[in-house]
Amino acid sequence: MTSEFGPTETQADKFDASLIAPTQQDWEIITNSPYTEKPSERCYFIGDLAVLDPRRVISIPTLDDWNYFVQRNAELNEHPTWVIGRYPLITEMAKVDRERACKALNPGELDNWTLSLKSILRGEESVGLFPGSTQEYLIYTDPERTKKVFCEYWESAWNAEKRYASWLRRESPHDFFTLLAALTEISEEKTFSLLEKSDWRLAQEGLAYYREGAIENKYQVRPLITHLTALKKLTPLFERLSREGSSQ
Repeated sequence: MTSEFGPTETQADKFDASLIAPTQQDWEIITNSPYTEKPSERCYFIGDLAVLDPRRVISIPTLDDWNYFVQRNAELNEHPTWVIGRYPLITEMAKVDRERACKALNPGELDNWTLSLKSILRGEESVGLFPGSTQEYLIYTDPERTKKVFCEYWESAWNAEKRYASWLRRESPHDFFTLLAALTEISEEKTFSLLEKSDWRLAQEGLAYYREGAIENKYQVRPLITHLTALKKLTPLFERLSREGSSQ
């Protein structure tokens, strides 16, 4: 897999928060997408919408959304081979209401994922998407437990994160930014240490790419929403990166 992002005319080396913030056009694209009205789609990005702007009507889960969540979780739970599909669903709804969403978890499920997290933070897992998605799942469903595990393996944990981040930056930049956004919940300082100066340009390339995709196809809004949300959480770190870079 190689980076899907490419050069754009809108890139700027100098930090400007407005370059990675949602625009009025972004909200029009999101609001007008058929996916924004379907619980079967909304439930996979409603949490990110709530981060972008919790006051918007489309960012607030409806009763239909929660009913779909319960129904779909039950369906996926009945098929062991489908269980992986539950995790992004639970993760996203947990961003909106953690207590309510986590009622969908099976007994001992978080314990099993915690064991996987420990293996990841010891650097025992191969680089790839798996370490990132596992961490995001635990960070948003049980942040306190996840912070304790990170503290247990602090130095080796962040050394492992650097290795995972380097792979994602090269092979799947979209997932790179969503992982870093999740890691800010653990430590903004350590997450900042994972950023490189070139990431500011990469963030803009990604945003231009997903905006273009959403404009061309109104069903392709989820990548745009996810990327905008990650960049919103990382904006203070990009500002610091620019400030410290200009002072050197």
